[in-house]
Amino acid sequence: MDYPPVEVPPTTAHTQGEMAGEATQDSVILQARLTVFGPLLLTTTDKTRLKPLVESAIENEKKMLSLGIRRTRERLAEFERRFGISSAEFEHRLNALELAETVEFTDWRMEIGMLRLLESQYWALQEAQLD
Repeated sequence: MDYPPVEVPPTTAHTQGEMAGEATQDSVILQARLTVFGPLLLTTTDKTRLKPLVESAIENEKKMLSLGIRRTRERLAEFERRFGISSAEFEHRLNALELAETVEFTDWRMEIGMLRLLESQYWALQEAQLD
């Protein structure tokens, strides 16, 4: 029996910024984690079995991303307490070359980039719809 392909509608792409790496319209990673930018087409011979598996995988990934977001926000809060400025102010001042790059500032900047990446992945999955 020949079944039509299962199509996942396009999601809203979120900019990740240079620190997180560039993604193209066709970037798709299918491993332990699923990240989609643009439409994704899954073909199966058994839609009724595949759909719950994909839904479960998406929900599990959202839980893992939520945990990563929480931990990253905690690390950002620690930097903010230690240096007495918000991450937004830090990033603005670093980009304006008002602050010299140090190992700690590089770590802080990387955490900001990580938060953007994790949040964009979470919202991509949150907006995903399976028909």
